[in-house]
Amino acid sequence: MEKEKERWVVWMPCKSYVKRWLLSNFNKPDENWPEIVNFGPDKVLQKSFYNHLKRNYTPRGQQWDVSSRYNENVAIEFTKTAFDRYGWELTDRELIEFNNELEARVRLLLRSYALGMRSMGVRVSYIIKGFRQMTGITEFEWADDSIRKDILRHVSSRIDANFGEILLKVGKKVCAHLSNLGQLTNKGAAEFTSRMEEGLEDMNHSNIFEI
Repeated sequence: MEKEKERWVVWMPCKSYVKRWLLSNFNKPDENWPEIVNFGPDKVLQKSFYNHLKRNYTPRGQQWDVSSRYNENVAIEFTKTAFDRYGWELTDRELIEFNNELEARVRLLLRSYALGMRSMGVRVSYIIKGFRQMTGITEFEWADDSIRKDILRHVSSRIDANFGEILLKVGKKVCAHLSNLGQLTNKGAAEFTSRMEEGLEDMNHSNIFEI
């Protein structure tokens, strides 16, 4: 009988939408771990995570308040070699810095998707709807108002209306491009594309374009 593999994890507080994104891209479950993030497919992110790990940390000087920043926890897997070489815990500062990096990844996905939609004149409300359909990120996990502000602040607009099928093509191209850049895993791209395909009929029957 094969011995069950022991899995080493660090429990990391994070925002809800970051957890959703992590599980879409890096979840590697087994019968004991239905949700466990493994950065193996993304060596850049894995290296960054390892570099943030510390060992036998004793807080000194300024303390960082993280309790009000994050409302979820996620298990991140790491190796015994990483445990010995880097450590096994995230200090408050390292936690915030790594979360900022992850949040930037999700916002890059949002802005890339929104850029394609805005270039065709799609209303922001439908960009948000399409983004939610693609990623599975809910209103509870990332509020509409926050997403809207991010889009209006960082994505310019040009108007050129067309059919809803274009939304799917643009979304697929965004996922493929980010996957090629190493900003999105193949697993995440496939899941996001599947979600977009499921929501295509609703998009086709909606008045989604600006006049």
